[in-house]
Amino acid sequence: MSTAASGKAIAKSYLICDRMNQLVIEGVDPVAWRAKPSGPGIRTIATIFSHVHNIRRK
Repeated sequence: MSTAASGKAIAKSYLICDRMNQLVIEGVDPVAWRAKPSGPGIRTIATIFSHVHNIRRK
């Protein structure tokens, strides 16, 4: 696979992943984003999503 083809494949993969994230965001009830999970050390959906977003930016 050429460098250009690899770059296009990576870009396409990123766009697909981003669209899937958008579908998840749209599908989660706004109240659920900050709902307190039961159990110690469990993060909210908003905290988890923020973490994943920040990792993708690196």
